[in-house]
Amino acid sequence: MLDKIKNSRFLGELYLFICVFFWAIAFIWTKDALSYGLSANQLIFVRYTIAVILMLPFVWKDIKKLTRREILLGGIGGLLLGAGMLLQTLGLGMTTPSNSAFITTTYVVMVPFVAWIFQHIRPDFKTYLCAGLALVGLFILTKTPGQMMHFEMADLLTLAGAAVFAIQIVYWTYMSKQMSVKMVTFLPFVFIALFTLIMAFFTGDIVLEGENIPMALVNVALCAIFPTIISGMFQTAGQRLVEPSKASIIMSLESVFTMFISVFLGYDALNLNLIAGGAIIFTAIIISELK
Repeated sequence: MLDKIKNSRFLGELYLFICVFFWAIAFIWTKDALSYGLSANQLIFVRYTIAVILMLPFVWKDIKKLTRREILLGGIGGLLLGAGMLLQTLGLGMTTPSNSAFITTTYVVMVPFVAWIFQHIRPDFKTYLCAGLALVGLFILTKTPGQMMHFEMADLLTLAGAAVFAIQIVYWTYMSKQMSVKMVTFLPFVFIALFTLIMAFFTGDIVLEGENIPMALVNVALCAIFPTIISGMFQTAGQRLVEPSKASIIMSLESVFTMFISVFLGYDALNLNLIAGGAIIFTAIIISELK
């Protein structure tokens, strides 16, 4: 019996590590898709449209039972997730995958402050400590020699995206209590595809042009299938078998995985700023996850 429990925990941890790996490599696939000529808006539209089409057979029966209130909640969720993704993707187009990943993960430290604003849950001392550490990490990560604290536009966009993700996570907690798990995932995806399609008409992004568009679409399809859908399945399965505190620590390794993959593939140079800044941000995230 004990062996079965240990084996199930190991399997759960393996699922979560696979999930984190796909999240990490998504930064590379997204960076490539942008470099091949897709705009951030086009990329997000294609990614979530593919995800919606692939999920549709599994949620069709649930769609028929939707209420207007659930559709409204899903629309707000889609607006938040879509805005966060758009800001993050715009930032990634101007920076490296590692930089984007480490700055994005600061949303973990922001969540308690968002909960304080919307749910009146006052952060404890540990939260302030983690926020301070994250700021120090950001300072080192983005520091240019000879300058004081200085953020490039890419850093600011990514940080804004992280803030929106923090709001989205607090909202997700509320939304998940109002509808089925399937709809919590599916409805925001539908609205992200719809919102980005509308934006494409206004920005002129409706036509996909360029010699490398087929390669860009391959990368986006990979993002839709692996980090978006398959990772969601692995995350759900893994969290059922692993205690929450351990699961959250494993999932916070996303930025570290991204750094190793990005450096190995030549997208990032392994320098002192990246190592020290990333390590401090990661430490802040781990401390914030510990109970």
